[in-house]
Amino acid sequence: MYQVAYFLTRNASMFPNKCAVAYKGQALTYLELNQAANRAANGLMALGLKKGDRIALMVRNSLEFVILWYASQKAGIVPLPINLRLLSDEIAHIINDSESKALIYFSSFSKLALASVSCCPRVTHLIYKKDDDSPCEGTDLKSLLEWPDDSEPQVDIKGEDESVILYTSGTTGRSKGVMHTQQMVREYSYMMALESDPPNTPSSVLVQSPIFHLGGMQHIWRMAALSGTLVMVNKFLPEEILGAIEQYHVNELYVLPPILTKRLYDFPRWKEYDLSSVRCVMCTGGKCSQDIANMIFELFPGSKIRLSYGSTEIFGPTTAYISEDMMRTRPELATTIGTLNNQVELRLVDENMNDVPDGTPGEALVRSPMIFRGYLNMPEKSTELFEKDGYFHTGDVLRRTSDGYYFMMDRIKDMIKTGGENVFAQEVESILRDFDGIFDCAVIGIPDPEMGEAVAAAIVTNDGGRLDPIQFVNKCKEKMPGYRKPRYWCFMKELPTNSVGKIQKQTLREHPEWFEKIK
Repeated sequence: MYQVAYFLTRNASMFPNKCAVAYKGQALTYLELNQAANRAANGLMALGLKKGDRIALMVRNSLEFVILWYASQKAGIVPLPINLRLLSDEIAHIINDSESKALIYFSSFSKLALASVSCCPRVTHLIYKKDDDSPCEGTDLKSLLEWPDDSEPQVDIKGEDESVILYTSGTTGRSKGVMHTQQMVREYSYMMALESDPPNTPSSVLVQSPIFHLGGMQHIWRMAALSGTLVMVNKFLPEEILGAIEQYHVNELYVLPPILTKRLYDFPRWKEYDLSSVRCVMCTGGKCSQDIANMIFELFPGSKIRLSYGSTEIFGPTTAYISEDMMRTRPELATTIGTLNNQVELRLVDENMNDVPDGTPGEALVRSPMIFRGYLNMPEKSTELFEKDGYFHTGDVLRRTSDGYYFMMDRIKDMIKTGGENVFAQEVESILRDFDGIFDCAVIGIPDPEMGEAVAAAIVTNDGGRLDPIQFVNKCKEKMPGYRKPRYWCFMKELPTNSVGKIQKQTLREHPEWFEKIK
């Protein structure tokens, strides 16, 4: 049965001259991308790498990343995209844990790559791409990209074979290798195509998120399934993003975190660009707000906001497309994470595994053909999180409305227990983000002599200053019960985040001294 690389070979045959991927003025058609992937796959196999071998990738958003993705899928080699913000000891852990036999790196990461691999004895091949003048070791990637044989690799790829291992970007502890098979990635690609608006319609997407994480990488798969065009940028530069939208007539925009939309809105010359092609802006994890939604609808009139939820383990089980008219009728939909996707079953349960009624928060248990196979080298941890009937414990607390919309409440581990009450941080955050003057915020629990644990808010204001405490307290009284109101606050220039914009709440918890009591 055809597997992940099928989408590329199909498009190369049916749409050979259509743009498949673009980056910084360079572009490849589907035919060119397929030929490049074949050359790289045959080159990798000529080095002695074979089906089932794993290769670590220290590669930024680029044409080379997409080529290497498909080359590995065609050869049956398993890629491990590495977070480029990690330190050398964590990268070495990933390479050793996965028993990777090769490391492919850009020369701009040469120092980090060589330091990491120095204690990785199983690595037999170093392959580099020159993108600056840093000294490198190993084989030049150029020789593989120019390999003389561009025929289709003759490798028997099965659905149960590994397609990719993605290491989690968790906020604590060692990263865990999340294993996904060919069938899982293929099914997810199909599902994303079906859940598009309109379904199965070729489009183009601009991705600003690092493509070494699932949030960015999934758009390689989705655009191939849709026979669409992937446009990548590396940094959030308004001129570059707006220029790319205009140049490539981009239909969809994936910005992470969603709050970065404000930077586009605040860019003084955005109205000089033709943005009329944009019909969808994607937001994930309930991080949108009414203010952000209003900015999106002003930037891109007539567009919809695609709201979704997912993780490295479960991919994306929920999606919704929200129009401006829908938002006017139901403003709370700005923070939904969508409705249930095809092929996905989702239960919300209490601590005794009883299903909870609509409107009541519960832990999300997910079952689908796209759920990961398990954590690499951690069978006990994998077994612990799966029920016997195949449902996976996400650790996320969700709430469902009577008409099927889901809302993210919190991570179980982030729930605040104060004065005998449970407070969901994300519920407080969604309210605070709509306060005048607040640009972004993060809510945590910190030790308190009276309450045991108290609600604390780290706040980034629009002007970089402080808020009036009396006005803040009065506004909180209007919008939430007393036990949910922040008792402590601090003001920051920016919240601590990882490479994909995930707020590092553990950093905030480690520094309760940053917070002061609201008086």
